[in-house]
Amino acid sequence: MHYKIIFSILLSLIIACKKSEVINDDSRYGTKIMILGHAGMGMYYNWPSNSKESIEACIDIGCDGSEIDVQMTLDSVLAAYHDQDLSTQSNCFGQIYNHHWSEIENCELNKALYKGKFIKLEALFESLNNVQDLYFSFDCKLNANVSNFNAYQLQFIRAIKRLGDKFNNSNHCFIEGPKEFLNLAIINGLKNPLFLISNNDDHPSDTSKINQFFGVSIPDESSDADLNYAYTLGIRTMVWAPLNYTQNKDVLSKKPDIIQTDDPISLLKLCNRFNYESVRP
Repeated sequence: MHYKIIFSILLSLIIACKKSEVINDDSRYGTKIMILGHAGMGMYYNWPSNSKESIEACIDIGCDGSEIDVQMTLDSVLAAYHDQDLSTQSNCFGQIYNHHWSEIENCELNKALYKGKFIKLEALFESLNNVQDLYFSFDCKLNANVSNFNAYQLQFIRAIKRLGDKFNNSNHCFIEGPKEFLNLAIINGLKNPLFLISNNDDHPSDTSKINQFFGVSIPDESSDADLNYAYTLGIRTMVWAPLNYTQNKDVLSKKPDIIQTDDPISLLKLCNRFNYESVRP
């Protein structure tokens, strides 16, 4: 009998220790870290990344919103898609900017258990009841193969502005892009918060400070010192894209302002923000 008592005590201690572990989900500014799904529920979900089903699911389970890979068609429709060529993630071919929306709207995203339809951002926003309460980050996938790149960028910026004006949520839609694109956005009056993608910049926080961008978009392996330096400059940090519980926990410890995660379920549970009433798988 005394073995049962000892086991019960040990079990109680283990449970108590687990309950006492508190994950701090505050940013360096003292606000709660914003949690965005990476293209929805991330790369391991049953529905494809950037599909309506995946984006809606991450919102349903408690995310503040979602990162979305954004491209533009020839007729200025903003569509959710990641790769340069349609053939790599769908049953269609070619580049999005070489098509009108009517030519690709029936394409199927096929890199997941289930197939998803292409979605244009306008239709996505119309389908969300609380779109003005949500946050989105547009990872703008620019097509450098166009004949007039400057005119193309201006067309892209105007499309973003029209979307924000229609839904009155420009301040909730972050724009990720390279320096030249973001500077052009400023010159042309785009009011969205601008995040410099760090891919081609060795000193993204300094560049963002000089150019008066709102923040930097940096990978999850960025160091705590990198994030702290951005904070000293008044630059917000958006970190992408931890894949699992361990990586989510590591990124939380660095106290970014925003996390784009491929595992929103474990991150939301770590932060005690998971919506257990959601019926999404």
